[in-house]
Amino acid sequence: MPLRIAIIGAGPAGCALARLLHVKDPTIQTTIFESEGSINFRSQGGTLDLHVKTGQLALREAGLWDEFEKHARYDGEALQIADKNWLCYLKMGAGHSKSTSTGRPEIDRPVLREMLYRSLPEGTVQWNKKLKEVKREGRELNLHFTDGGVEHGYDLIVGADGAWSKTRSLISDVKPYYSGVAGHVMSISNAQERHPALYAAVNRGSLFSYSEGRGVFAQYMGDGSLSIGTWSVHPPDWQQSSDHD
Repeated sequence: MPLRIAIIGAGPAGCALARLLHVKDPTIQTTIFESEGSINFRSQGGTLDLHVKTGQLALREAGLWDEFEKHARYDGEALQIADKNWLCYLKMGAGHSKSTSTGRPEIDRPVLREMLYRSLPEGTVQWNKKLKEVKREGRELNLHFTDGGVEHGYDLIVGADGAWSKTRSLISDVKPYYSGVAGHVMSISNAQERHPALYAAVNRGSLFSYSEGRGVFAQYMGDGSLSIGTWSVHPPDWQQSSDHD
């Protein structure tokens, strides 16, 4: 009987694992269960730098290096860390090609996720499958979903759906806790024309500004937009107690 593996979560990690399993042994039956409705269900965040011995190694092993190179941004390595008055504490220049790079090119998280997803056999990902709980029933671990469905018969279940994964309680009784820092993330499209000064400051890379317990982050995205994050210290109920809609 072929090995059956269930992966919870179709993010970059879940899709990368499924791709690696398929490349290493195509007889392994891998299914990814994803709570979202489609690959474009919501915003997928900013940009990631992939390191040689981790993310880049995984893509090489997965046979996706050439595809990654089409989207890698070596000029995205530019980094500035400053305070609110623009006093710069750290500044790193960008490589303009692989030969001048530090070896950690950037790639937009949505692009990376879609690249990995498209590399999987059709039907590997089941969308709109939100896991409710994993139950030990007899000698099996069964997956119970919010739509009433139940999946069983898997040899291995992998949680790749974040800190609040429903698989977490099977291996630890330690629950995630709020760090005390929260914020919002937004996007500025066509940033070069709409906000040229900010665009120039980010320098097609990343800009992090910290002062007085607050932070504003800006990252250049491959489509010419800027991903902006604002973060500060908040109580756990800050969204409910705020006076804005």
